[in-house]
Amino acid sequence: LTSDDAFDGTQLGADEKAAAVLVSMLCARLLEVSKEHRAACCMQRVFRAKLRLKRAPGQSAARLHLHMWQAAAAVIERFWVGYKVKCAFRTAQRAAVAIQSRVRSFLAQRKYTRFCSAMISIQSLWRGQLARRDFMWNKTVPRVLAKGLLR
Repeated sequence: LTSDDAFDGTQLGADEKAAAVLVSMLCARLLEVSKEHRAACCMQRVFRAKLRLKRAPGQSAARLHLHMWQAAAAVIERFWVGYKVKCAFRTAQRAAVAIQSRVRSFLAQRKYTRFCSAMISIQSLWRGQLARRDFMWNKTVPRVLAKGLLR
């Protein structure tokens, strides 16, 4: 291919077409990267311009320095307050988890106690029924039969 030929891809084989597609994708990616780089540089320039404190007429360097220290102190204070709030939240969260754990334990114990008392009631009723049946068949019925046979 020469530079005079129009690139339509008809003169290329399968491997050459793949290579051409790959090269075109890489070029497009490089263009995107350069656009991203330019955009990032522009954003940094604007951001740094906002950060740069411009002295007003009649404002001394000492006052400007004081404002910078106050701004730095405000940033540190914001982070400190955020840290304290996070610590308080963690403490409250741990307390809530402990309370929930104790309540669940109490409810489970109460449920178990009720279950055990119900089970004991059922056992006593069943054993009473068995005792009455045993008494009836082993004590009362033979006596009645014995009296009936003796007459």
